[in-house]
Amino acid sequence: MVKQLSGSIREFKRDSILSPLLVTLEAVLEALVPFLMAILIDTGLNHGDITAIITYGLAMILSALIALLLGIFSGHIAARAATGFAHNLRQDLCHHIQGFSFYTINRFTNASLITRMTTDVTNVQNTYMLLIRVLVRSPMVFLVCLILCLNLNFQLGALFLGLSPFIILGIFLIIRRSSPLFTTVYQKYDQLNHLVQENLNAIDVVKSFAQEDAEIHRFKKNSREITHYFSQAKHIMSYNTPLIQSLMYFCTMAIAWLGAHFIVAGSLSTGDLASLIMYTAQMITSLTNISSALAILTIAGTSANRIAEVLSDDSQLAVADHPAPFTADGSIRFEHVSFSYTQDPERISLSDIDFSVNPGEAIGIIGETGSGKSTLVHLIPRLYDVTQGTLLVGGTDVRQVDLKALRESIAIVLQKNVLFSGTIKENLLWGNSQASDDEISKVCDLACADTFIEALPLGYHTVLTQGGTNLSEGQRQRLCITRAFLGKPKILILDDATTALDDNTDAAIQQAFRSYLPNTTKFIISQRIRSIQDTDRILVLKNGKMDALGTHNELLTHNAVYSQMVAQQQRNCHETS
Repeated sequence: MVKQLSGSIREFKRDSILSPLLVTLEAVLEALVPFLMAILIDTGLNHGDITAIITYGLAMILSALIALLLGIFSGHIAARAATGFAHNLRQDLCHHIQGFSFYTINRFTNASLITRMTTDVTNVQNTYMLLIRVLVRSPMVFLVCLILCLNLNFQLGALFLGLSPFIILGIFLIIRRSSPLFTTVYQKYDQLNHLVQENLNAIDVVKSFAQEDAEIHRFKKNSREITHYFSQAKHIMSYNTPLIQSLMYFCTMAIAWLGAHFIVAGSLSTGDLASLIMYTAQMITSLTNISSALAILTIAGTSANRIAEVLSDDSQLAVADHPAPFTADGSIRFEHVSFSYTQDPERISLSDIDFSVNPGEAIGIIGETGSGKSTLVHLIPRLYDVTQGTLLVGGTDVRQVDLKALRESIAIVLQKNVLFSGTIKENLLWGNSQASDDEISKVCDLACADTFIEALPLGYHTVLTQGGTNLSEGQRQRLCITRAFLGKPKILILDDATTALDDNTDAAIQQAFRSYLPNTTKFIISQRIRSIQDTDRILVLKNGKMDALGTHNELLTHNAVYSQMVAQQQRNCHETS
């Protein structure tokens, strides 16, 4: 875990080293103050030496001031190192997640990944600053004070050494009991975030079924569980400070009592006893800070493990070290392809898919719900990898070509119409960032989107809310189709992309496919026979297998599944008319 996360420090290594060095100097100077005070008492006050009092008094003030400046400077550097480290960590997480397949993202869940990139990274950031300051400064102060105590009076200084095993054992037991509880807390946080995300995404469904109270109850239940486990963990961690303080106060009283006897016996001076008491106070403060830091470190340890789990996950889509030459000519070949979402050959979603598509050919895909239509087309841009067999695009195995080059040659309009915060024009430029206003206007006309865009007060500069929720579903669908058109891809995939459109608009867009993108290979998934009957060939899927492949007329004559679907849709049309 440490090795995994430390790779994100990078350009902040110097700050991460410099801050502890400055803190070490601060600790030495802070520990020097009681030492100087002992000399001031024994040499100056006890003998009435004004020069000694002024000299050692100024030395104490100078040491304290330098220590203060070093503390301020080291704090600034530590803050810069911690925030920079967190910035790199978020960047690394984002980059790594972008390489995940859908399978891996679904395994982690969106809510969990968001929690890890926000809450967990913040925890690690705060702890990193704590680590390079408090967990360097406090042990250093304790060590220097202990050495000086042993130097002043070995018997009294040895009291601290005798108590150390009890302190270490107590802290170990506290951390051991609380750590699993913090792990549970962050699992509950993931569930809570998932619940909130689910509710916000489906708020219209919640309200239409009047389920607000039920969802509030679910939220409160999850929130109470977080409170319960967090309170338990914090309750256990709260024993840290009393444990250390009780042991150290015992030590302070012992030093005061034994020190008085040593002074009477003449083996210890008044100044040395005052220094020992000050060192004791500093060591108590240091140990209290260490125990508090360890409590925070325990919480952050859970976050660090969760982040490292994402960064170390090797289930990304494999990228070839030396990508093969890629010709985006639109040709596609499925060679006995099978696919499983669980990567288990025994649980297959697609089985033995074997057919070829020529450049510029239009392929319609139809089948019952769950027959594998969307799964099939998701394999082409490598949103998932085939489990068995080979998928060739442009004559090359998709696993051997550059992933970015492959996806740049493909445009896909998914069942879910995804738009982003920003203007309509900014969303359309995802298809082609270099497109001119004239090109955008032309393609919007082909996709039947120009009319409603121009009717908006700001036209193409209309700002969309997240997901484009200030537009209707049909409008969002047309914008997504326009975005796909704009890039003039070699392969165009429409996954039920016209379900929200009326028959006339659907027909107009189908005609635009043929006229504007004549050389583009097209995959059109639809439940409406009318949307695919004019394609070059139609693939019929049933239970994840190829049931038939042919033209509309061929399938109508020779395929029972297809002919039944045509007959059913015709009956539905007659009934509605």
